Amino acid sequence: MKKLWLFVVTSILALAMSFTLVACGGNENNDDGAGGDADVADVVGDYSVDLSALGMPLTVYLRISEDGTFKFSSATDFVADKNSGTVSKISTGYVMIYSTINNESASGKTTNFTKESDGSLKFDGTVYYGSTKPSSPMENEDTGEMHYLYAVPVTEDEGPTDTVTLETGLYYGTHESTGMQGATVIYRYYLDLREDGKFTSLVSFDMMGTTYYGYDYGTYSMMGAMCRMTSEVYQDFDDESKPLTESMQAMSETEIVAELRVGPMATKTADVTMEKAEAPTSAILKYEGVCTIQMGGAMSLDFDLTLDIYADGSYTYTATTVMMGETNEYTETGYIGLNTTNSTLYILPDDVTSGLEGSIDENGSISAKFSVGQGAPQDVVLTPVAE
Repeated sequence: MKKLWLFVVTSILALAMSFTLVACGGNENNDDGAGGDADVADVVGDYSVDLSALGMPLTVYLRISEDGTFKFSSATDFVADKNSGTVSKISTGYVMIYSTINNESASGKTTNFTKESDGSLKFDGTVYYGSTKPSSPMENEDTGEMHYLYAVPVTEDEGPTDTVTLETGLYYGTHESTGMQGATVIYRYYLDLREDGKFTSLVSFDMMGTTYYGYDYGTYSMMGAMCRMTSEVYQDFDDESKPLTESMQAMSETEIVAELRVGPMATKTADVTMEKAEAPTSAILKYEGVCTIQMGGAMSLDFDLTLDIYADGSYTYTATTVMMGETNEYTETGYIGLNTTNSTLYILPDDVTSGLEGSIDENGSISAKFSVGQGAPQDVVLTPVAE
């Protein structure tokens, strides 16, 4: 199931991209060559890709106009403009030359395609769209067959189609499974699709009277209703030399179905239905500590530290000190992942590109580097606050 769905997601991303790129129509063209470029007139028209055969309710549309321009859109009214560029005829078919990709300037990016006898466009090479760049052909991991990306001419009766678009933001869902000794385990899973192209998650579950935590983070790419995530925490179950890839599909504006590893002890991925969620406002874990900074000689400065962790993995950290009768407070927010099954943690402050690792001891205390508001981050120990 995992490999099939991931292949489907990759195919969808690739197909959608291909059409976006294909839409990069190029030189002017029309049937008689007047006012256009006859070299590309043969590919002028509207194209669609019906992805239902892959198990996903998503259709994307491409228009190559007589002036050689193209537009890739989510409906046949072509109101939304996703990409732009030019198409040129070459000895082996056609080449798309990108002007913009994902609303940003594109330089040196091209994709080749040919027109088939049935009027469809067949892509050969790397297809660029946003942060993703699938290859055509690509291999179906389940069957070993090679799969090409195609754009198919739109039929006359094909009207505007409303599509579900996956939105960034916070999602929450639960998953039930059977744990040790046949006990039912319920995983409470928060997943955050961030605006910076990264995802973070925190999951909690109860077992034998103890609450455990696990986390996942990495990067994602999305197109329409689909999303593919690449974990920086877990490896592929079949090939540990590769990172685990997880996926999701939007079912509505507020609901998704995600195929993911629900926790550090899971031996396979699971399908989890998740809903859009509000950020938690009450901390599930609280810590405190003291950091002493030597100021030179016998002088030192004490910082009182607090750390509040929320169910979605977000945190608020403060370092407070009194200097010359004045109270100074430093506050930091971000994401923190806790894995209490192997006593590790990961901290990613807001506006930072890479995080820091830490550890959890047998008493639940955290050892990690945190800033106190001046100088480099300090090694600190934070102990749990009794409820």
